[in-house]
Amino acid sequence: MVRAVGTRSREVPSGKRTDRCKVDVANPMKFLLLPVTVLIAVFVLHAADQRMGSIEGTVIDQHGDSVAGAWVSAFSATDIRPLGARIPSARADDKGHFVIRSLEWDEYGVQACKEEIGVPCGPLFYRGDTKLVRVTPQHPSATIKVRLGFKKKARAF
Repeated sequence: MVRAVGTRSREVPSGKRTDRCKVDVANPMKFLLLPVTVLIAVFVLHAADQRMGSIEGTVIDQHGDSVAGAWVSAFSATDIRPLGARIPSARADDKGHFVIRSLEWDEYGVQACKEEIGVPCGPLFYRGDTKLVRVTPQHPSATIKVRLGFKKKARAF
C-alpha cells in the first residue's frame, strides 16, 4: 500500500529546513479522532448532568415578602457530611429568587439567612424555617418558598 504524506516545511534562521506539519492523507480516520472524542466527552458530561437535580424558589420573610440578597443553602437530610466537601448554596437575586443546581438524588433541608439584617447563617446558628425537599430521578427539580430565619435578638446587659 502506498501512503501519500504531504509535508509543509519552512526555513529556520540557521538555513536548515524543518517540517512544520505532516498530513497522512491515506488515513482520514486520524482527522476524525479529535472531533469524535470531543463529542463523546460532551455527551458523557450531559448524561452526568442528567443525574443531577435542582432546587429553586423564592426567599420570603415572616410577612410573605420576598427577600433580596439572602443566602440559601441545601443540606443533605440523610447524610450529615457536606456533599463532596461542599454545601450547595446560592444567593437570592433582587426579587428573592434563587437556584441551587447540581444536586445529587437525595432529601435536602433548605435554609435561608441574611447576616446584613441580623439573621445568622450556618446550621449551628440557625433558628428559622427548614424546608425539606426530595430530589429524585422522577422529580429532578423542585420549586419552593423558604422562609428567612428569625432575627438575632440583642442581649440586654
